[in-house]
Amino acid sequence: MSVNSEEEIERLEAEASAAGIEASSLESRLQDIPRIVDNLQHQLNEAKQRREIALTKLRKLKPIKLPPIPTMDQMLEMARRQCPDRDAAVIKRLVGQMHAG
Repeated sequence: MSVNSEEEIERLEAEASAAGIEASSLESRLQDIPRIVDNLQHQLNEAKQRREIALTKLRKLKPIKLPPIPTMDQMLEMARRQCPDRDAAVIKRLVGQMHAG
């Protein structure tokens, strides 16, 4: 064999060995993925739970302000815009029921 072919063989053997080591490392990391996902899911659930607790405490100290309840006239106007073809008496009756409730 020539010197060039022996050098090529050594180079290819070294390349194959390095690729094998890399493949083994990647397979090991791939096997860690389910554990990592479980850990992240656990951390996410804990963070959501802490957020919910903090929001609950916040709402006790500072309740959410609700928008003002529309007047009967405002509700009638909104209903007319949403249902322009509906009979005015029907709209008035339905709005009256909602406003009373």
